[in-house]
Amino acid sequence: MTSANVRILYCHLPHHITQEQYEFLKAGLPQSILSSHTEYRQLKDAFASLLGLVLLQQLLPEFGFEQSYLKNLSYSLLGKPLLPNLYFNYSHSFEMVVCAASADCNVGVDTEKIRDLEWDEYNFCFSEDEKKRFPENQYFKDFFFELWTKKESLIKADGRAMRIEMNTVNIDSDKGSITGEEAVWYFTSLNTFPGYITHLCTALPSVCTVNHFAQL
Repeated sequence: MTSANVRILYCHLPHHITQEQYEFLKAGLPQSILSSHTEYRQLKDAFASLLGLVLLQQLLPEFGFEQSYLKNLSYSLLGKPLLPNLYFNYSHSFEMVVCAASADCNVGVDTEKIRDLEWDEYNFCFSEDEKKRFPENQYFKDFFFELWTKKESLIKADGRAMRIEMNTVNIDSDKGSITGEEAVWYFTSLNTFPGYITHLCTALPSVCTVNHFAQL
């Protein structure tokens, strides 16, 4: 089986984000794509979402495209951002923003800060078998976010978003599938980010190159 070449770029949000910084970030992106970009109520979330596009813009030359190629960005009917001849996805959580891109196959990425959570709000996302595997100790949160980021990254790679129920996404170590479907998905753990759990999901086994973007 062939493997997918995946480039990953990540960065940390500034500690304090101003409206001026947000407008500066917007000014560096093609204006044609901003009208259809998702709006956020919180400035931090809006900044992080735009930063995902900035990271994608920085990755484009690695696949033979000019940065201006970003103007071709469009969205599927289900809201997934698309570019011709390139698969990509980005994710943000608290201070972390990650973007993954490949010319070879569908990709999805999800990053989550390890934090306290209300289990009752999420237990419907897991199968009965998965619930039995949760440890009742200090490793509960790590196990939760390990499964969660794999499920989220698979759903994002697939592209059908909320049409896929989380409890139908099956995780078997470094592979995943959706109940009733034959497709096999492949996970890569990205342990570059202390305090976060991050997974890449691809339609082929992947070879990843991870770099930090610090030019903010």
